[in-house]
Amino acid sequence: VGSDPRLVVLDPLGEEGMEPPRSWGEVYDASLLIRTRRLLAERAGKGIAVPGDVQQVVDEVYAEDFGERLDQAAAEELRRRDARRVAGEAAETQLAKLTAIPSPYASSLRDLSLLSGAEGLVDEALVTTRLGADSERAVCVYEHAGGALTLDPEGRRELPGVDGQRLSRGQVAEVMRHTVPLPGRWLAARDERHAALEAWSDRPVLASLVVLRFRLGMNEKWSCSVGDRSLLLDDLGVSER
Repeated sequence: VGSDPRLVVLDPLGEEGMEPPRSWGEVYDASLLIRTRRLLAERAGKGIAVPGDVQQVVDEVYAEDFGERLDQAAAEELRRRDARRVAGEAAETQLAKLTAIPSPYASSLRDLSLLSGAEGLVDEALVTTRLGADSERAVCVYEHAGGALTLDPEGRRELPGVDGQRLSRGQVAEVMRHTVPLPGRWLAARDERHAALEAWSDRPVLASLVVLRFRLGMNEKWSCSVGDRSLLLDDLGVSER
């Protein structure tokens, strides 16, 4: 070793067959992580020269005959995972074609309305690709006795749009100041109760917001439910109970 640099790879799986931690997300499919883990274990005593061996290692990870080095049960499990990965990639490719913006030289640009032809057909969350971008924006409002909706717990600042009137630019800005980005999984089970107000429909920046209506409970805490999830709102922000 001496002065030669070393790269240490931390393997959280520990044992064969274990799933990658959910907190990792899905930057790489589980089947590719399992292939990589197996290959690194095989090369543990040999080492990998960087960059000399990198291309060969990558090719081996993606090799179609990778399963031939495994026992029957492991090979079958890998084929199952690979099939799921390939199917997912095919679906993502088709989704990308559906939402792709035409080339400026495409004949379809003679009709500019076609540029937004897929709008409304595909949820923006489905085409998110940035790492860690599993988030959606919600506005937190306080629902008081009688159903009044306000932007403050004291009930003094009425939520703009509850009267059905069109919002001014200042009111739009006020609503946006009370929005927060939340993990998409927290809001996945939302329904019509969490939809934006009708008066917001002509304001694109507000129309896609998730409205979280927090009610004051017996424990003096503001909470709301989204499907089976219970969310709390306090001075530190929104948290999952």
